[in-house]
Amino acid sequence: MENIRIRDLLEKKDDVFVSIYLPTHRTSPDNKQDKIRFNNLLNKASKELEEKYEKVKPQEFLKEARKIHDDLNFWNYGTEGLAVLVDSEQTRVIRFTGDVPELVVVGSQFHILPLINYYELPNDYYLLDISRDRFKIYELSSESMEELDTPEIHEHFSDLFDDRDLENRVVSTGGSETSFHGHKAKPEIDEKETEKYFRYLSKELGNFFKAKGNPIILFGTTENVADFKEISKDDLNIFASIDKPLDSMDDKGTIDALRQKLLPRYVDTVKGRLDGLNTEISRDMGTDNASRIVTDAPTGRIETLFISTKYDKLEVEEIDKLIAEVINGGGEVVLVDVNETQFPMEMGAKYRF
Repeated sequence: MENIRIRDLLEKKDDVFVSIYLPTHRTSPDNKQDKIRFNNLLNKASKELEEKYEKVKPQEFLKEARKIHDDLNFWNYGTEGLAVLVDSEQTRVIRFTGDVPELVVVGSQFHILPLINYYELPNDYYLLDISRDRFKIYELSSESMEELDTPEIHEHFSDLFDDRDLENRVVSTGGSETSFHGHKAKPEIDEKETEKYFRYLSKELGNFFKAKGNPIILFGTTENVADFKEISKDDLNIFASIDKPLDSMDDKGTIDALRQKLLPRYVDTVKGRLDGLNTEISRDMGTDNASRIVTDAPTGRIETLFISTKYDKLEVEEIDKLIAEVINGGGEVVLVDVNETQFPMEMGAKYRF
């Protein structure tokens, strides 16, 4: 699997490009149908290649994609979506943790609109799972969730404070009887131990994440999340938190929890940017005129292009060309999901001035 940079896909020219997108499933029996539907899409791509490109041999062109179809293990470990992007040199595979449409596009460049929808919502995070006596860090990317090794940081409380220096201490006062001083009830000991451990982690994790660019999502029980956020507020920039231990959820549960937590933030961000677009249009520093946008895209004047997920006033290849021109000109493309955000103009652009 590859982590795809959209700009790299757009730099490829003078070739034939096949883009296959398919919603997939993690578990049986639903994932049994994924393989069948993928084969149908391959057959559709093969037919379109025959019709559009006489010199292309579909069987050879789609050979690596056919291997994916034949790999039973591949289909047993699916996510929520799949993209297979094929040109004459390479077959790229991307697994998605979000929804994608089911479609095939054969043309003079890759169909990247579903990729923009997927990558526009930040999907690379550090997941910090914390409890009173241990922590784990995972890196979540578009393709996997991998536990990170942090040998420089003690993972368990017992590794750090093996002397249990907050345990009950016995002090003899002499005389015929022995008196015990400094005795602490266990809940009080546990609370102080947890605070001591969290302060240690706050400092060490602050150093660890200092050079990292991705947002941090904190997982744990409600009490642990609240305590650690308070202690670490000066050391860590925690983007969001989920009041549930990460190790209590499977992969699908984790993705669902992240989606539920992060989607409202993303929707709010897009709404704010659309408000900004309307302001720019009123100042003649933006436009909702599709013809003007198509004309201006190759000039590099467009700073941000906003386009609806339901936009259908241009052909697919025309939309791909427009998006490529904006991105290659250093601009940004924001795909607006109209199921989440109202966008009556359907397409708009903010200019550079």
